[in-house]
Amino acid sequence: MVASDNWCPYICDDQQSPGYIVEIVRDIFHQNNISLKFETLPLARAMQFVANNQTDMVLGLTEEQIIEHKLSKSQLSVGRPTLDFFVINGNPWRYTSNTELIKHLADDKKIGIIKGYSYGEFFNNLIESRPKYFYVSHGNTPLDTNLNLLNAGRIDIIIDNKYTVLFSAQSSVQSSAQSSAQSSAQSSAQSSAQSSAQSSAQSELIKNLVHAGTEGEGGGIYVGFAPHLSTDYINMLDQGIIEYRKSGRLKVLLNKYGITDWKKD
Repeated sequence: MVASDNWCPYICDDQQSPGYIVEIVRDIFHQNNISLKFETLPLARAMQFVANNQTDMVLGLTEEQIIEHKLSKSQLSVGRPTLDFFVINGNPWRYTSNTELIKHLADDKKIGIIKGYSYGEFFNNLIESRPKYFYVSHGNTPLDTNLNLLNAGRIDIIIDNKYTVLFSAQSSVQSSAQSSAQSSAQSSAQSSAQSSAQSSAQSELIKNLVHAGTEGEGGGIYVGFAPHLSTDYINMLDQGIIEYRKSGRLKVLLNKYGITDWKKD
């Protein structure tokens, strides 16, 4: 079994568009006559599963996470996401440096993060030493939770990758619009009004969401393999990624998800 959390467009809980990392891994192993079962779990739970030999691979892990949990990793990365900051329109703060950010947080500000995620050495140390600066979201849709809290003014900043934040916000709007349409056709007036209000709130979030800067390109993300697996599977994935890129299939797949190749020529 292969597990990871819902982190679109990298890994998605969607049969039609399961995320580009899922598609790469699935296709490479399928070409080698190996069928994989994918399950979307909160990342912290996925790491527990692999520790207990209940799953064989976890997708989209940093090198630090792989070392911490004593996993084996693919030699080739499956992405290199940036670490970005988001605020709500009207908040004048913009990221300029980590030193300035700490000063800003001292004014009783709070950053939304996700349980089990790695944010690089600086932020991982800050989360451990000054937890009062952070709201830790968990569950099946932690980024959606943080976006709603940001829109409601209960947290001040979100740290995540820009692709995932914008994808999640846009998906919430589409989901709310569909729910509102269904309620109008099938439910009571009260239920329809509630769904319309939710849809309006999600649309407001899209309008109000502001990219407040980036810390820059982070380290690579990898597929983490359980220690009991043969290195043959790791080599199979690495060779498959090389061929995927060389054939041009990787570019086509990334275009589908609005992502550019993380490997520099």
